[in-house]
Amino acid sequence: DVRLIGGRNANEGRVEVKKGTSWGTVCDDGWEDVDARVVCRQLGFDDGYAVYPPTFPVGSGMISLADVGCSGDEVSLLQCGHSPGIASDCSHQEDAGARCIDRSSG
Repeated sequence: DVRLIGGRNANEGRVEVKKGTSWGTVCDDGWEDVDARVVCRQLGFDDGYAVYPPTFPVGSGMISLADVGCSGDEVSLLQCGHSPGIASDCSHQEDAGARCIDRSSG
């Protein structure tokens, strides 16, 4: 599961992923547009791009992922290459964000 938190609208925010029963943030080390696109498609949007701190309020608790490296074909962010956030030197001042876009057909 993935969600966006702290944005002005439902299409943007700090990226959080659920591992087991706990939600945690994603470190922005290695965070790029291709990673944000996977999140946005997972949430039902057409496209998206990476947003960096301090755009959205910082998270708290667990940092679930760091060094995310998606190829762009993944259905879920958890399918992307990554290292555990707990093993990284990240803080919540580095929480990654995304802004998602729907392409209108008209």
